[in-house]
Amino acid sequence: MRRRSFLTSLLLAPAAFAHSPWGQYTVYRQKHLLILSSKTDPDSYPYSERLVSAINREQPSAKARAARAKNLDRCHSLFLTNQMQFMLLPYQTTVEMREGTGQFSDRDALPIKTIYEFGDLTFSVRSNIDPTIIRIVTYSILEQLHSLPKASKPAKMLEIDTIHNESLTAIKKFLAQNPKS
Repeated sequence: MRRRSFLTSLLLAPAAFAHSPWGQYTVYRQKHLLILSSKTDPDSYPYSERLVSAINREQPSAKARAARAKNLDRCHSLFLTNQMQFMLLPYQTTVEMREGTGQFSDRDALPIKTIYEFGDLTFSVRSNIDPTIIRIVTYSILEQLHSLPKASKPAKMLEIDTIHNESLTAIKKFLAQNPKS
């Protein structure tokens, strides 16, 4: 009986791996603008849902979605391996990930730039993402500032030294068109 069970499991093992959903996750990540947050941070996920709504109202083709990693270590890993491109985390955590300091001192620094800040939360992007996408996302945020509590004023964002160049371009253009913002 044991031998038969063992042989059956041995024969079925390749079929189990052949239908793995990992390929589907890759396609899903390519079709949607996923904003990563951490389950261990109580503020980032609820705010990422607001951010997703704002982006989708302005740019429905973005198909933005909120995503949560089980902890900050997993956020770092997903971002480092380019499995996620956008992240919303507390400011200090973002700085530590970007510089490879603090709780991330034993890991590689992440290639991230700031898109926008919302109180203590920093919305970041991998520095190698398509510039057009970053401009569109930034402009979508700017057009929806009224629905995003604690969003920094556009002029204040110009002072941030870690801001992505394309976000900077979008903010300057927005301010030129909306001088009272």
